[in-house]
This record gives sequence, structure tokens and C-alpha cells, in this order.
Amino acid sequence: MNIKTKQSLIALIRCDNNWRIRGWSLEASRKFGYKKQEVIGKPLQNYVMTALSSLEFPPSLDELILTGRQHGVDNIKLFGVASHADSSNFPVEILVTEHPEQTAYIINIKDLTPVQQPETNERRQIRHLGLINQIYEIALEPYMLKEVLDKILEYLLSIQGLDLFPDAAVFMNEKDPDILSMVAGKGFSEQTAKDIRISTSKDLPAKTTQTCKIQHHEARASTREMPLITYAAPIRMDTRGCGVLVLTIKKKNKYFKDFPVLIKCVAEALSAIIEARKTEQQLLNMVYDLRTSILTIKEEKRYSEAIIQGLNHGLLITDPDGTIRKCNNIAQSILQVFNDGQDVTGQKLTDLLGREKGGAMLSPHQDENQIPVEYELSLFTQADKKLIFRYSTVYVENLKKNSPGLIISFTEISALRLAHHKMERINRLARAAEIASVIAHEVRNPLAGIKLMAQSIEEDSSPGEVQSECAIRIVRQVNRLNELLNDFFSYSRPAPTIKQRISLIEAMREIKPLVNETLIKQNIKLEEHYAEDLPLVKADPSQLQQIFLNIMLNAIDAVGRQGNITVTARKTGEQDLIAAKRQVPGLLRKQDYVQMMFADDGIGMNKSTLDKIFEPFFTTKKRGNGLGMSIVYRIIKENDAAITVDSEPGQGSVFTMFFPAA
Repeated sequence: MNIKTKQSLIALIRCDNNWRIRGWSLEASRKFGYKKQEVIGKPLQNYVMTALSSLEFPPSLDELILTGRQHGVDNIKLFGVASHADSSNFPVEILVTEHPEQTAYIINIKDLTPVQQPETNERRQIRHLGLINQIYEIALEPYMLKEVLDKILEYLLSIQGLDLFPDAAVFMNEKDPDILSMVAGKGFSEQTAKDIRISTSKDLPAKTTQTCKIQHHEARASTREMPLITYAAPIRMDTRGCGVLVLTIKKKNKYFKDFPVLIKCVAEALSAIIEARKTEQQLLNMVYDLRTSILTIKEEKRYSEAIIQGLNHGLLITDPDGTIRKCNNIAQSILQVFNDGQDVTGQKLTDLLGREKGGAMLSPHQDENQIPVEYELSLFTQADKKLIFRYSTVYVENLKKNSPGLIISFTEISALRLAHHKMERINRLARAAEIASVIAHEVRNPLAGIKLMAQSIEEDSSPGEVQSECAIRIVRQVNRLNELLNDFFSYSRPAPTIKQRISLIEAMREIKPLVNETLIKQNIKLEEHYAEDLPLVKADPSQLQQIFLNIMLNAIDAVGRQGNITVTARKTGEQDLIAAKRQVPGLLRKQDYVQMMFADDGIGMNKSTLDKIFEPFFTTKKRGNGLGMSIVYRIIKENDAAITVDSEPGQGSVFTMFFPAA
């Protein structure tokens, strides 16, 4: 192997504690190319030394000598790289010795070029490591990728001794894989940097991207005679070329032979930085997408919750074993009556409704078109109140196509059933009214003839004769039939309703004289309780009196001898209205009502009697035509009012009427 040889010379330099040059030998001038007056007072590392084996210069020579003495060494030997004034570099051995006067230090610098082989991989790695570490430190700064690349190029161009030509750039194929765009550059104008576009089918950077190998070509600067070599090193992503680092070095530079390795190391560092930044950006994008997805899911959940809570029927979601996982407010309010008013979430449906009824609701059924089949179910609350439900049940399917639970949709239709029942009653009453009208019309005329004939017979007969007695009895029975016909006409053809503002107290005052004698005779106590701010109502006064009279007479009959009848009137509260709507769905929420209650402690009625109390011709009395309460019900409807009856055998009865407030 041919080794370049030079005369081995030792340059003597005297420095102060801060590495500033205080003495400069002739051999130092020959070795480094600087005259004495150029370097006196200047830092050694700025003119002579470019790198030490320790990568950094110690802050002071005092510390360096002290460190050596702590290890039993008086003279400190170092290895490094020295720089000539012509920008060439060469390896050196440095011996630091304290001056006898202890005011300065002697630096012996020996050129190792004649005695050593070309630079070893170890020393090259040491030198490269310092440069690469600095590049990574720049990459850790909080800048965008383009700014980081600009700072790295700026750092490379600023390295003393490397003496790069001031044009440097990084090209990337960011958008179009066939086009390289300059993302960072030095020595270019801003407009030039924007305009540079290199097709991957030509030019040095393009060839580098395609081959993923370092390419170079020689040129000569227009302002200098010194030849230049432009190197293009590939920047890789996932083993493919995605960009190029372009640097230009002077051919006679000391680093020239080692420059391909150096630019390769820098390009690999840039590859790692760019890949890390892109990975970081991908992670940020994933985090952003995940956050967006979570927000979307939360928004959809809130939307679904609003839909579920806005349903006008109950909705349950249960586990396969029937444990309630979720329910809307309507389902909660309906089912709480079976759980002592407590929250039903977490409860088993079979524990709330019983094994038979709860099990029925937990059995999904669908028709041939996969449409849920609706069923009806009757339940009794702890207060023995009957509730009727219409429900349907379907399986919940997840992404795995299995069923983690059930969805039960149900509606309480007790009020609807009551409304149907009342509608049927109204239809029956209407048919009965038509029949009664026809019968009354057809019977009245013959009765009038019979009465005239009987009166004529009575006039022609002598008093006491059998014929006269029979005529009197006929007239009496005809009169009774006429009274019955009058009731028929009152039921089938009620007088026109003339509504006006009226006080319930005044209406009650009008009918009291008609029943006072009976109350006293049968020892019945009448109590009246009226609210002080009792509003007026809108109703027909005479019809109102007829209603109160009929109900009072029924109460007197139910009490018999010795009992109590209580009359109460007040403005209907919100809770009273909600409770009444269960029996009378026709009551309006936005309408103010006044309620009038007649309560007695008489014999009461069973459920069968309650169901028929307003039907025509139904009566439990020995005497009576069964039209009194039917007429009451019809008049109530004519006045846009409502009536409910609560009764238990042996517990008395309560008639409650709701009149629209005027």
C-alpha cells in the first residue's frame, strides 16, 4: 500500500488557561499555514483544532490538568483533527504540559499523517458521531419539519473545515411520486425555491431517488477555478427512495475522499428524522381521528338518548337473563309502581312483574316478515290497580351477530281501553235513546186515548161501582206510564244546553230545599266544603241542578237511615288532573277544571255495578226505571264535563265531576 509521507514535525504552541494562543512557533506557522500575528490572542480551537477524541474541548486547561492528576497523570495526551489554512484537515497527537512558571501551558501538536494508515473506521465514526448527534439535537427542537431541515442545512454549511459550497437542498416527492420538490434549501432565492421541480425521469436527484444510491457529478463554480463535486444522497422511507440530500464540496477539501460516507450518514439521519416526524404525524392524525370518532360516538349517543327519551312509549334494554340495563323515563315511571317507586335499573323483569308475566315479555316473537308481533298483558299493581300493556320484544344484535340482550317496547293502554269502553257505552246510550224516542212516541198517543176512555167510563159510572174503581186504577197507571215516557223523552231528546257562568255553590243551594226534609227524616248529616277561591264554571244552570239532585237522591238511597253525605268543591290540581285522566282521557291538560265531589258512607257498589251504572234501564233499586244516572251522564257530556265513580261494597261511594272553569 502506498502511504503519503511528510517530514514529522512537532508544533509548539503556548496557551493560557482558556485555550487562547499566547505563543506561536515557526513550526506551527509551517504546519497550520497561519502567521503569528493572525493567531495570537485567538482561541486554539477556532484556527487549529477542529475536533478532539472527546468531541468537545474542556472548558479550561486547569480543569484538564486537574483531571489528569486525579488519575496520576501530569501530561495529558489527546488525539484530534487539525485544520490547515487551506481548509485541509489531518490527524494529530496533542500533548498538554503545564509551564514551569504555572502561568501558561505548552501544547505540543504532532502531525500523525506520516506515521499512520488512512483514518480508521473508529476515528471516522467518532468524527461522524459528533456531527450526527448535533443533527439529532436540531431535530428535537420544536419546529416544523421544513424548519428543522433548513436548520440542519444551515448547520452543515457552517461547519469549519468542511468548507461546503453554499448551495444545499433537500428534495422530497411529497404529493406526486414522479415529481421531486425542494422542501428545504440554502443559497436559493425564495421564488427559485418555489419554482424548482425535478422530474424523476432525469437529473441527478431523480437518478438518486430511482437507484437509492449516492450519485455525483463534477462542475466548476463560475466565480472560482477550484473544481466542485455535487453529491446527491438518497433519503429512504420503507426501503424506497422518497427524497434526496444535495450537497456540494470542493474537490481539494481534506474531507473530499471521506465525503460520500459523511453525506450517506447525514442522509440516513435525515431519513430517520423524516420517518419519525411522519410517524409522529400519523400518530397525531390517528389520535385526532380517534378523538373525532369518540366525539361522533358521544354525539350519536346523545342523539340516540334524546330519541329514546322522546318516545311516547316505554323502552327497555335487558340482558338475556332479563336484567334491566337501560330504560327511558316513561318505562321508568310505569315500572316504578311495581318496585315501591324505586329505580328499576338493575332489577330483573321477572322479579318486578312475576315469573309468568315477566317471562312472557322476555320472549321475542316475529311474523314471517320479521316484524315484531304485539301482545297485550294485564297486570295488577301493589295497590291492586289493573294496568293493561301492549308490548313487543326483539333481540339486540351486535357486530358479532349474536344477541347480548333484548329490546322491549311497551305502552300502557289502560286509558285507551277505558276510552274504548266509554265509547261503547256512549254508542249503547245513543242506540237506547233512539229506541226510547221511538217507543215513547208510539206509546204516548195510545195512552192518551186509553186515559180519555177511562175518564169517560168513570164519569158514566156511579161512585163505588166496580166499573168506576177500575177506571180510576186505569187512569193512575196511565199517569205512571206518562211519567216514564217523560223520562224517556228527557233522555232521548234533552233540552238544548244553554251554557253560562255559574257558581257550583249556587246550584247546590237551589236543590237543597228539595232534599232537606228527607235528610232530616232519615237522620242523614250533610256536610259542605267549598274552597274560598272557587272559580265559576261554564254550564247550563238547570241541567247542573238536575245532575246534583239525581246524585243526592242516589246518595240518600245508598245511605238509608243515619249516615253522612259530604259535598266538596275545589279547583283541580295538576296531580288530581293526571289521576283523573287515567279514567277520563278526554280531559284537557291546558284547560282549568273545577271538581265537585259527592261522598257518602252508604252500602257502596261492586265492580259489576260500577261498570253498568251509567247504562240506561240499569238499576239495583226495587223501584225505578234505571234512567236517572244515564241522564246525568248525558248531561255531563253535553256540558263538556266529566264524571268518575269510586266505590267499594260497604265503604260508600264517591262521585267526582270535572267542570271547565269559566
